Amino acid sequence: MPYYSTVRYGKMLSINKFKFDSPQLKQTEKCIVKTDRGSELGTLLTVPQPLQDTLPPDSIGDVLRRATPDDLNSANKIEKEDRVKEMTFCKEQILKLQLQMKLIDIDHLIGGEKIIFYFTSETRVDFRELVKVLAQEFKTRIELKQIGARDEARLVGDCGHCGLKLCCAGFLKELGGITMDMAKIQKHTADPSKITGRCGKLLCCLRYEYNDYKEWQDKLPPVGTNVTTIKGNGVVVGQDLYSELVVIERETGDRVPVKIGEISAGFERKGGCNGCPTGASAE
Repeated sequence: MPYYSTVRYGKMLSINKFKFDSPQLKQTEKCIVKTDRGSELGTLLTVPQPLQDTLPPDSIGDVLRRATPDDLNSANKIEKEDRVKEMTFCKEQILKLQLQMKLIDIDHLIGGEKIIFYFTSETRVDFRELVKVLAQEFKTRIELKQIGARDEARLVGDCGHCGLKLCCAGFLKELGGITMDMAKIQKHTADPSKITGRCGKLLCCLRYEYNDYKEWQDKLPPVGTNVTTIKGNGVVVGQDLYSELVVIERETGDRVPVKIGEISAGFERKGGCNGCPTGASAE
């Protein structure tokens, strides 16, 4: 019976499902997988499961074998010796050819089918001559891949403001869009140094709880709304999303906190998840 598991591989920490015949492979074990780039060293992230017929065959790669001591020694040699030589030579050629690019890291496949050079540049770079020189020197296929600031942080970053390993260099695989609205709704400071990461862009963690904050906000009347409550009539001047209450300013000029259940009229409360239309009017 064939089995499958999720495997992480490559410098970019790519993940995909791979199938194999033996159930003896275990979670966290090293293995050699066949990807569209070649043979790569990977790590099993999940417990092997029987292969499901519903999984598209084209979306599943193959585990070639459990990583042997020779494989691990080869990977260590590539990282400690070959990668250093390849980085040095490539940087020398970039200077020699006067290319406006910055070499970030190298992904040398354990099977030797390809060496991938990751670089950043503010402009479009014609690196065809560089590819020829590198292919002639290393006698294998060469790929130069331009990356952005977030992928650069994933490759060379260490830890974030929280003191933990960067999310993009650990568990986070899909780097979705981050907006200032996500910071504002969570009452974060507007100081760029506090809400930007190592890549210089907004922190990825700002979107982790954004949907929850948005759902809580939709349940409360917006600032400026006239409402009728058991504590009197007033205008909403503030919101406390955690406590699900608002601060209203009454006609007398004083301000009082009011829970959402104490509002009798003045707005339509949104119920359900993510504002789906299951709520009822408070009027």
